[in-house]
Amino acid sequence: MQPAEAYAALDAIIVRLDTTPILSPSDEAAMSAKRRTFLTGVTLRSIEPGGTLEKASGDLDLYNQEQSDFKAEMQSTDSNLAVQVSRFSHGLDRWFGQGIHHPPYFPWRIAIILSKERQVDRERDFLSSYCDHFGDRKGSRDEMIAARAIKKGAFDPLNKRRVT
Repeated sequence: MQPAEAYAALDAIIVRLDTTPILSPSDEAAMSAKRRTFLTGVTLRSIEPGGTLEKASGDLDLYNQEQSDFKAEMQSTDSNLAVQVSRFSHGLDRWFGQGIHHPPYFPWRIAIILSKERQVDRERDFLSSYCDHFGDRKGSRDEMIAARAIKKGAFDPLNKRRVT
């Protein structure tokens, strides 16, 4: 059983996704411009004396470690809903703030954990909210999330929208 705080944090993400407008094509173009501006700033900050790409990007400390340590941390937190929700929330902040795509691994783990915890309705709600925004992303993990949402009855692949 996951702590109540983890479920509350996930519910807040679901509400955030449900209340955030879906990007239109012009919004996506603006997001692309935000991303370019952000990445230009990261590049300039990283070449300053004492600057590094890790410091300049403001990303999670998770990514600023040796590969073996990274893998060990990922493995040790794989079934921790609170950690997965926190990491995904950070990714959402970066997406909506700077246009930087979040790794799909964290929402994937959230869905898996919810399934193992038999949180059927919460998993369906999460997948619906997630796929409303990101259901058409390409990539193997993204496509696995969309397929899971379809299987769980949370997403309509023809209309690219949640099932009501």
